[in-house]
Amino acid sequence: MDGVVWVKGLFGVVTVYHVKGAVFEDGRVCVLHGSGHVFKGNFEDEDRISGVLTTAKGSRLELEADRVGPKIEKKRGEAPERARCGPGKG
Repeated sequence: MDGVVWVKGLFGVVTVYHVKGAVFEDGRVCVLHGSGHVFKGNFEDEDRISGVLTTAKGSRLELEADRVGPKIEKKRGEAPERARCGPGKG
């Protein structure tokens, strides 16, 4: 999957990240940014994910995120994407 993440900072500045990732049948999600940041987490419901963002330099941040854009419905019978969460990551 391809996506866009908008992060609103403390003073209202918005940073945009273009990401690639995978969503698995059991609700796990893995999202990668070209800079090396990796988010691994779970869908809490269809509009909320929570998990850990590991930055390219190794810092770890616990995050919760809510969907604010349009919902994208999975096509009937479409297989879930299968991918690893970055090189050597499960």
